[in-house]
Amino acid sequence: MLIVRDLGIEIGARRILNPVSFTVGNAEKVGIVGRNGAGKSTLMSILLGEHPEHLRIEGSVTHQGTMSHLPQEPVPGGLGVEPIGLSHVLSARGLDQLDADMQHARHELAADPTDATIERFTAVSYTHLRDRDVVSHRRGQ
Repeated sequence: MLIVRDLGIEIGARRILNPVSFTVGNAEKVGIVGRNGAGKSTLMSILLGEHPEHLRIEGSVTHQGTMSHLPQEPVPGGLGVEPIGLSHVLSARGLDQLDADMQHARHELAADPTDATIERFTAVSYTHLRDRDVVSHRRGQ
C-alpha cells in the first residue's frame, strides 16, 4: 500500500505539484499520465524515495508492503534475463525468470519425459505461484 499525505513538489521557483493526498491499495495498479516535462518521473522518484536533492518536498510518503516500478529508460544490458523489451517488462514482477525457468524445464521434459523431469517441471510453476501467494488464493484461503 502507498499512502501519500499533503505531498507538494517544487523545483527552483516552479511548483510542479500542489499538495495532494491519496492512497493506492494492495494489488491496485496506477498509471501516471501527463505532457512531457510535467513532472511524472519526478513524482515517481519521490514515491520510490529516490529523488534528487535539489527538489523541495513537503508532505509524506509511506509504503506498506512492496512496490514495483518499471523504469522509463531500460538500463544497459536490460533488467531481465535477456536484453530485450519483453524481458524488461516481465522483470518488474520476476516473470522473466519464471519464463526462463519454465522454458528450461520444458526442454528437459521434452528430451527426457520421466517422472523426475515431470516433477521438476511441476515444481518450477508451483514454487513460483506459491511464492507469489497465488496458490492459496485459488484454494480460497
